[in-house]
Amino acid sequence: MDRLMKLITFWCGIACIVVIIMQCLWPGAILLALVITLGVVVYQLGMRLLIGNVVERCFPKRFSVDHGWFSVHPGEIKLYHCLKVKQWNKHLPTYDPDKYDVHKHSVEEIIQTMCCAELDHELMMVFSYLPVILIWWFGDPAVFIITSVVASLIELPFIVMQRFNRNRLVKIAKRKKKRSSWGVN
Repeated sequence: MDRLMKLITFWCGIACIVVIIMQCLWPGAILLALVITLGVVVYQLGMRLLIGNVVERCFPKRFSVDHGWFSVHPGEIKLYHCLKVKQWNKHLPTYDPDKYDVHKHSVEEIIQTMCCAELDHELMMVFSYLPVILIWWFGDPAVFIITSVVASLIELPFIVMQRFNRNRLVKIAKRKKKRSSWGVN
């Protein structure tokens, strides 16, 4: 997934540069629309790559899943059951499946990875709206608003998936901790 996303971002960036040059030589509405579309795609993909790297490197790996932002509330669990998250979450792609491998990482490490991934997707959701400021330069608010809304909504299932699965792993970790305190493995 990592390689594919980087390749798509790179080639869309190259195509955007080529179309910008063409737009400068032969100005027209179609080329301008293509520049805007490719530019927004490059931004949306590049921003996701950047945020993923920044969060992984800059934020602490010790998130508290019992308190605050990362705790899952009982109302959420009911919502997840209504949405049948357990049935569809396994069909979503994972950017780096190796980080969630139970043979390579402890349950606690995977829980922390899930917190980072949730934060990634939440930031991506917010930054998806940044292209809206380009309305002042290019006009055509519908293009920027629609692409920003669609791009942000794409993040929602990934946030739900992280919260749903993390809640399940937290329960497993608590049972494991309880057993080890009793001296049972």
